[in-house]
Amino acid sequence: MGYELGSCRVVLPESGVEIDREAIAPSGRSIWFEYKGSLQDPRLGVLRTDTLKKAIASAALLQARPERPPFVVLASHVPRAGSGRAMLDTAVRLRYLDDVICGYDAVDAVRLKAF
Repeated sequence: MGYELGSCRVVLPESGVEIDREAIAPSGRSIWFEYKGSLQDPRLGVLRTDTLKKAIASAALLQARPERPPFVVLASHVPRAGSGRAMLDTAVRLRYLDDVICGYDAVDAVRLKAF
């Protein structure tokens, strides 16, 4: 996709939030990524609501910053229905999260080009 990945986590001591990775998009814009899950592990992305709630809580805390880069959750698995989907849709609608992308879904991954 043409992203340049930073070399380490970003720690924001004023809010207690750790950003998994900062990247520079092809547009030159800085993007913060939260990674959830793996295909090589039984961790199921943000299908578990406790994992999803952690990502949303971090995103909500980032709202205290006067300016922040887009905050995107990149997950191995994303709920397509039910309460998990409702939580994700609400977090995006409230602009806590800029997007939630299943990295292994070609349709979702195309949205990375928007940044």
